[in-house]
Amino acid sequence: MGVIVAAGRLGAGAVEAVAIGFGVGWAISFVLQKLVTFRDRRFERRVLTFQTLVYAGLIGVNFGFTLLVTALLSPPLPAPVARTVALAVTTIWNFLVYRRHVFGDGRRSQPAF
Repeated sequence: MGVIVAAGRLGAGAVEAVAIGFGVGWAISFVLQKLVTFRDRRFERRVLTFQTLVYAGLIGVNFGFTLLVTALLSPPLPAPVARTVALAVTTIWNFLVYRRHVFGDGRRSQPAF
């Protein structure tokens, strides 16, 4: 939220401020997942390119899956409940994909917790 407010105060419109906030949040999330959660210290260009592309691609996959689950489950479930079901599934598969393929070396890497 602070990034959105700051961007707005610097002259960005509402859409631009939200886009900037999303980008900054995405970058911080990526760095924290890489360095803190999965303790991945590989910084070679090809590794970072792969990680960035897969990480970004999962956003699209997650969004599409969330829309699909909402369309299939709502009704009878309210949309917030359907979205929560989709969020639970995407959270689990994201963790597994990150651990095994994105921030791991193909073997089972151990998260920080």
